[in-house]
Amino acid sequence: MESRKEIPQITPTDSHRRIVRRLVRSERSASLATTLSRGNQAIPYASVVTYATDERATPILLLSSLADHTQALRDDPRACLLVSQVHGLPNPQTGPRVSLLGTMQQVERDDPRHPALQNHFLGRHPAASQYIGFGDFALWQMEVTETHYVGGFARAVWLGNDWLSAAECASTIADGGMEVLQGFDRDQQSAIAYALVMTSGLDLSVEDSRWQVVAVDCDGVLLRDGEGGAAVPVWLPFAESVSSRQEMAECLGSLAQQGQRIAVEQALNRT
Repeated sequence: MESRKEIPQITPTDSHRRIVRRLVRSERSASLATTLSRGNQAIPYASVVTYATDERATPILLLSSLADHTQALRDDPRACLLVSQVHGLPNPQTGPRVSLLGTMQQVERDDPRHPALQNHFLGRHPAASQYIGFGDFALWQMEVTETHYVGGFARAVWLGNDWLSAAECASTIADGGMEVLQGFDRDQQSAIAYALVMTSGLDLSVEDSRWQVVAVDCDGVLLRDGEGGAAVPVWLPFAESVSSRQEMAECLGSLAQQGQRIAVEQALNRT
């Protein structure tokens, strides 16, 4: 029998951790791998799920009790969540993806965490408000223990769970981030969203001025269509992550100035 070859290990860096955090925050759907029980057999099973993230970037799922993956998690809470950005690439293997390994825990409705987690999920998936209160749906949260990030060919690295935003930082921003944002007037808030949209490089398919910031975290902001349209909410990163309310205020202030400057430049170019 051929001996197993040792795979060279890359030492994770802060850059890897930041990339993983941003990748997980920016996506809305993933592949969930669970283990189905079939008699005396345990069978691997994968399905597509939608998810959101909390202030630390921990995944939150809304699952139906009727789904096979939910039944599997009740028998065995171990799971893997594969988040990727490979759609549309000529060679999908060149795109970034991350596998989050850990256990899934159902969050009961009387759990003190439930209201905040539900808000996080609805912020990312507003259409879920039509059924999130149904008795056969429940929130689940993943406790991540290991992480495998692949940035393309020969760019794979194992991390633990230390890529998550630091608890102290995340709590500070979660408690005060929106208060910091509300310290800016409406025009400044629109300029913040405008700056992020215009520098994102994404085709968001909504008139730029209609995007509004509805949530903030250590790494970026969540934008939604301010006109209440059908556009999908989008998360966009700051140039650099923040670790305090003061840094958050400075970052948002800089974005407001940038957005106003871009708007003026575009107006001048149209004349």
